[in-house]
Amino acid sequence: MAESQSTKSLNPQPSHLITIGHLTIDLLARRAILDNQPIHLALREFEFLAYLARHAGRAVSFEELWREVWRCQSLIDENNDSIKGCVRRLREEIEPDSACPRYVITSRGYGYMMPAQVDD
Repeated sequence: MAESQSTKSLNPQPSHLITIGHLTIDLLARRAILDNQPIHLALREFEFLAYLARHAGRAVSFEELWREVWRCQSLIDENNDSIKGCVRRLREEIEPDSACPRYVITSRGYGYMMPAQVDD
């Protein structure tokens, strides 16, 4: 009986939902929710956020972001500006304090990462 109670208490999150801290990303509905409020993101911003969330806990290079999110093969300095602009807009939407980000962390000289968990 104890085994069935522990089985009942397991309530895994559907695989299309990624929750980190107060941020939930619904990959199927293509929407993000922060503190139970929908976040209005442009398509590229959502794709960037979803990519980082799917790879939470590891730094993602500028090159990988350019290839996988922007779907382009060659990265040049001007492309980094596109990525940085996307990050700036995204942080304005999801970070309580964009000067001290908790969800989109800069990996200086390399790229960005989302932590696997965010403490309150």
